[in-house]
Amino acid sequence: MNSYIKLLPALGMLAISCSSRGTDNTESPMDFASATQVRDLVSEVLEPGGPGCAVAIFKDCKIVFKQGYGLANLDYGLPVTPATVFDIASISKQFTAACVLMLAQRNELSLNDDIRKFVPELPDYGHRIEIRHLLNHTSGIRDWVWLLTLAGIPFENVFTCQDLYKLIYRQKNLAFVPGDEFIYSNSGYNLLALIIERVSGMPLARFASREIFEPLGMKNTLIFDDRRLVIRNRALGYIPDERDGWLMEYYFNPAFVGSSNIHSTVEDLFLWDRNFYDKKVGPPDLAEMMETAGRLNDGGKTDYALGLRVGEYRGLRTAGHDGDWAGSYAYMLRFPEQRFTVVCLANTHTFSPRRLCYRIADLCLAEWHGMELPDQQEPKVDRKPVVVDPSLYNKYTGEYVAENGGKITIRRDKDKLVGRLPGSRAFELLPLSETEFFPDGQNAIVSFLHDEPESVSRIEWRQGQRTIIYHDSPYKFSTFDISGNVDDYAGDYYSEELQVSYRIIKAERGLILNSPIRSRYMMEMTGITGNDPLVPVEKNAFRFAFLQVRFERDKADRVTGFTLIHPYAKLYIEFVRL
Repeated sequence: MNSYIKLLPALGMLAISCSSRGTDNTESPMDFASATQVRDLVSEVLEPGGPGCAVAIFKDCKIVFKQGYGLANLDYGLPVTPATVFDIASISKQFTAACVLMLAQRNELSLNDDIRKFVPELPDYGHRIEIRHLLNHTSGIRDWVWLLTLAGIPFENVFTCQDLYKLIYRQKNLAFVPGDEFIYSNSGYNLLALIIERVSGMPLARFASREIFEPLGMKNTLIFDDRRLVIRNRALGYIPDERDGWLMEYYFNPAFVGSSNIHSTVEDLFLWDRNFYDKKVGPPDLAEMMETAGRLNDGGKTDYALGLRVGEYRGLRTAGHDGDWAGSYAYMLRFPEQRFTVVCLANTHTFSPRRLCYRIADLCLAEWHGMELPDQQEPKVDRKPVVVDPSLYNKYTGEYVAENGGKITIRRDKDKLVGRLPGSRAFELLPLSETEFFPDGQNAIVSFLHDEPESVSRIEWRQGQRTIIYHDSPYKFSTFDISGNVDDYAGDYYSEELQVSYRIIKAERGLILNSPIRSRYMMEMTGITGNDPLVPVEKNAFRFAFLQVRFERDKADRVTGFTLIHPYAKLYIEFVRL
């Protein structure tokens, strides 16, 4: 899934030790002097007794390091090993792209083909959409991640690929003219899976297995296209609960083939990585083609190639991708010219595999190429808590909301003040004064501000150069008064594209949007609740969380519908009044 849904600052984890010793199964005779430092980096980010990760480093077509940490299954206490099978989520896209290139090499399709040649069910949007646009995320086709969310279909629901395609087919408009912009769209890669099936005569799972997994010996890799599949040594995904426990966040849903749903191990990903150099499967120029950045209509380049993000790090060319889905979090970073790769596959969202891979890459660059290690540590500020009366904490408790919908929850736990940001573990707030606190282990300052002596109206979170304001009510971000025409907007509205109704109701402070949005993950990460205050921005324009609602009126000035706008994904979804 795309990173744009992570709108809130995440608290870094405290430096802690791993719950179990890593399973070190390195096979290469090469000496990797930095192995202990890698283990230390991983130990800093994992919680004892919790989920974990597998880490591997490949150099010159050999595995120089591979190790498992933490637990793959909390129910049974099963440890992660290099043979543990993880959901690699969007890392799957590079395999879909490779399958397309194989068919292009055989002249069974061309990257310049209009996709409606293979998927005539798609509406004619008045613009040519080419296979290359799908590969580069420049098609303008709306991302199902948000379509499902706004339609009130939780990701946990079981639905088929055909259900997903029908949702995509119902969309009347594109986000932009194909080739004009880059916006990450999982839907494009699901359509690529359908094109591969219709051209090759077999599902993507069978085609990828026959053309890639089996020839390369990737015996523990498969595409999860049947929720009944038994996957040996599978890691389940987990998220932290509000206190010290864990919740399983594994979605047994087979519909997302093409954009996601490949399960693999770090050992099998080594065999795939090696193929970029020994060219056992695919076109001879597979690596070059997959690492060529997409071009826009105006001649500009994107940082996305074919299933890979391309760029530079410390002056060196890189190709990589992340994967983020249902408690699984992964990153694969390759330095093609140095012939080395770092992989981290995790079954928890409590740390960033991407950041870990770059820190490990720094160790490799220092050891093999003589580069200096950058200072990765945030300067520590020496702060000592003071003693305050815990009864003060009672007036600080509650839920506070930022302008983009992000929330922070404050509660009293005996004589402690505790905070929690969405998707994070709860943290103690230590007092610097009666109104200023700092999160334990963090360099941030959290200030509780008063409009009146006995009530806290807002919180300031200051960290580095960034300040986030949280209010006790989202209406505090608006000065526009709609009290005189609230009745104009109340009623039921229907979207044909989403096949769902939203209700707008009058409330004490204005208007409430009652929507069917029920995806727990999206609700927590975006601040949407399903019963959201519509905060007025201007006449006929409102917002809830970071989304916008713009009402339309007829010649008699009656409200006839509204457009629901996702500004980042550039979605404009029409609702008509019932």
